[in-house]
Amino acid sequence: MPRRVTRRRTSSSPGAAEANPVVAAAPRGGVEGILEGATRLFPPSTNLDKPNRAPGEREKGQPFYNPGMALNRDLSVLLVEAFAKSKGREIDVADALAGTGARSVRLACEVGAPILVHANDGQPEALAAIRKTVAANETRGRVRITEGDAHILLATRRFDVVDLDPCGSPMPFLDAAMRSTRHEGLLCATATDTGALAGKFPRVTKRRYDAHHGLHKMSWRAEVGLRILAGAMVRSAARFERVATPVLSVSSGHWMRVVCRVEDGKRDADVGLKQLGFAVASEPAGSFQTERPATGAWAGPLWTGPLHDATLLEGMAAAVEGKTLAQPKATTELLDLLRNEASAPPFWVVPDLLQKRFGAPPRRDVLMERLRAAGFKATRSHIDPQGVRTNADLASVQTSWN
Repeated sequence: MPRRVTRRRTSSSPGAAEANPVVAAAPRGGVEGILEGATRLFPPSTNLDKPNRAPGEREKGQPFYNPGMALNRDLSVLLVEAFAKSKGREIDVADALAGTGARSVRLACEVGAPILVHANDGQPEALAAIRKTVAANETRGRVRITEGDAHILLATRRFDVVDLDPCGSPMPFLDAAMRSTRHEGLLCATATDTGALAGKFPRVTKRRYDAHHGLHKMSWRAEVGLRILAGAMVRSAARFERVATPVLSVSSGHWMRVVCRVEDGKRDADVGLKQLGFAVASEPAGSFQTERPATGAWAGPLWTGPLHDATLLEGMAAAVEGKTLAQPKATTELLDLLRNEASAPPFWVVPDLLQKRFGAPPRRDVLMERLRAAGFKATRSHIDPQGVRTNADLASVQTSWN
């Protein structure tokens, strides 16, 4: 059998693609395919023609598979395993827009805890690909395949985990998914319209997310976009007298992903809404405020609270052991960064902006050491390799800078 190898550039940045994370292995029962993690998949060949950090090519009449989402799916495997183990029972997962079934079948094959995955898609070609993928893997009866509109699936019942991974924005499905998520369940939303979330297309940002992003020239625009997505999820929950609390937030390449814990309760929903605010460019690193600014560059409404839950991330890190991940190095490095970020303050030092005021910056690790020695918190950011999260005021940053 010809061996397919998808070549990709390596990068030392956490969350970046690794070389050849998807390769073909020996066929099982005469069935060919590619491996992602420990799962055999059957994507159209056109989907493999793009670099790993960009979407695959779409072809009319073919189910869609994005090789650039391998890291995203690695995180899903670890997330669902950690969550299922915390529940101590079987959980059910809705993959409402399953495509070729890559996420659904990887969860069924690779999660080491009791789960049942509902793989849904409305495209006949996608359903055929999912069935082929299920037949070629040891899914242990963990996949139920349904055909139809995602809204119909989400209207029929509630799930412990609902995953939205559309091509573009998750907003058309967000309210339906929010209602379909069980109390104390998880809602996962991936967005690939990062241009809109990062403020490049302000009219689209307003139309899709009901938010303004006037900070698109700032190097921390991706952080703002991630918080706009999280804020949209919080507002969606409040409409149903529920609270959505971000527990995992990732921006990587061409996608952003926010996972929220969803709970019932109008009082908690009110508390969640109080953590929405606006980002302003009052300092080179930016800051948050509760009221919409009357002048200057600003963005929002957006989530101003913590981006991650430390306990969940510890569970995900523990789930790595023994796993065959598609991008093991990138995934573990990213998890380490996210665990440090979980307790980090939101203030973000951006050296390429501060050097205009303070002069040439010290090395990132040197700056963090100085800030810690002065009694402040200082951690890296997974979004900007040079960014530093700290609770130091600007004067103290300047002292540690020189």
